[in-house]
Amino acid sequence: MAGEIFTKSMRKILGSCLRKVAGAITNVVTEAPVASLTFDDGPDPVCTPKVLDILKQYDVRATFFMVGEGAQNYPDIVKQVAIDGHAIGNHSWNHLAFPLISLAERWGQIRKCRQALAPYGERLFRPPYGMSDKKSNIEMLLQGYEVIGWSFSSEDWCEKNSKVISNNLANNIKPGDIVLLHDRYSMRGSLK
Repeated sequence: MAGEIFTKSMRKILGSCLRKVAGAITNVVTEAPVASLTFDDGPDPVCTPKVLDILKQYDVRATFFMVGEGAQNYPDIVKQVAIDGHAIGNHSWNHLAFPLISLAERWGQIRKCRQALAPYGERLFRPPYGMSDKKSNIEMLLQGYEVIGWSFSSEDWCEKNSKVISNNLANNIKPGDIVLLHDRYSMRGSLK
């Protein structure tokens, strides 16, 4: 028993150290039937309020990774997300793929988004398109951010049928998953 507790503790500590140096947080080690819901690419003036209503109805908290341009255009939505008790993370200024832009551009993307999210943004960062590497993760750590990935994608960005999306979620999420969702659907139609 004591050895098992020690092993679990060591695994948790080592995982945390490795994540800090080389990678993103993609899940949480737990046996409890819980998962983290995350929403990317907002805020959206139509969809984000609908998502907030659904989360409120079920007394659920989530993390919203917001794009700075949208946050600047819809500061009242950013404020409402925070008031409702959700975490707000940085998803860059305008969602450019970080490996394709310079270091100075990446840091500028983070800074501008942080300013647009103020005072509500937390030191959480999700790379646009999930594209990051050890170098960019270290850059984010140097700026004081935890890099958050995901372990389960809803694929809501490519699937139009909401029943298929919800069945996929209900049947495949595991304890500790970080689930990727989106609260901006302007290219696909409205949230149902």
